[in-house]
Amino acid sequence: MSEYQKPYLILWAGIDRAREAIQNRNYGFAEQILFEAQQAAEQSYIIHPEERTGENAAITDR
Repeated sequence: MSEYQKPYLILWAGIDRAREAIQNRNYGFAEQILFEAQQAAEQSYIIHPEERTGENAAITDR
């Protein structure tokens, strides 16, 4: 799996859920969904450094 695929999928699912909440005019819930998706995507990227390679690993491990 590419280093960005899992975080991307997490964010995409969050965006889809947030759009649904916005359509229902539930803006606070939409904001919460996006915040949690962002955190989950960041954690996914951080806790799997073995999936990062080359230049990107050197940049993010600083």
